[in-house]
Amino acid sequence: MKYFIFGGNGFVGRYLANALLERNEKVVVCDLHPTLDERVTKGCEYRQTDIRDKQQLSTIPISVDDIIINLAANQYHTKVPVIEETTSLA
Repeated sequence: MKYFIFGGNGFVGRYLANALLERNEKVVVCDLHPTLDERVTKGCEYRQTDIRDKQQLSTIPISVDDIIINLAANQYHTKVPVIEETTSLA
């Protein structure tokens, strides 16, 4: 079983990933940022992922036993409706 943390490079995601790694869990951080935050403990897998891209999501090897945690969010508010429409998925 693996934990897939979407938005795992963010404030909450970093702490969650580290807590799971301390419990010797298998962690996969999926985030839009191109590199894993240095504050996340080494030992997890990292995948640069855009949750808006269905084709990209379909390539992630998630099994029935895995746990998905979605913490992906906008870090900013924009007044451009098209951007709001494509990035505010919650």
